[in-house]
Amino acid sequence: MSLQIHSSLDRLYPPFAEAAKKIMDDYKKLGIKVIVFETERTWDRQVALWRQGRNSSGIIVDPKKCVTWAAPGWSPHHYGLAFDVVFLDEKLRPTWNMKDKAKKRYCWDMFGPVCTKNKVEWGGYWSPDRRDLPHHQKWFRPLKINEKIWYKTIRAEYWKNKDKEDVWKLLDKRNLIV
Repeated sequence: MSLQIHSSLDRLYPPFAEAAKKIMDDYKKLGIKVIVFETERTWDRQVALWRQGRNSSGIIVDPKKCVTWAAPGWSPHHYGLAFDVVFLDEKLRPTWNMKDKAKKRYCWDMFGPVCTKNKVEWGGYWSPDRRDLPHHQKWFRPLKINEKIWYKTIRAEYWKNKDKEDVWKLLDKRNLIV
């Protein structure tokens, strides 16, 4: 069972890693002090995160404790297609609770345009009940199939060899990444 947190951009789909680097550079230029907290996520870690705020059937019992909306296998983190950031405080220590509310608002307001410029989806643009402000994920080309079928395809490819690079080959072969 591995609950290890991976934060290296090298664990991301290579074209997405390039976009992530540009995003982090743009944040730095804007004076936003963040670091990449997590990139690729193990199955066990996703299970542990998924269980927070839910009962054993997966039903949400405490929405304030929920930290992910993606059940195991449905997270782009598994496939090197997402990353999360965390703010740095005045002493450059990671913090989820930036005390300066105006600065925090400024940072969140800048995330969206920076991500859009770099063709990355920001979790802050999701519906209010599903927002995930630290989350960034790669855009996919519009598909004629629904998202569940898309993720089933990715999951099936991944589980053949349990290798995210098989998923990357599928994305490249089908030209599905923007």
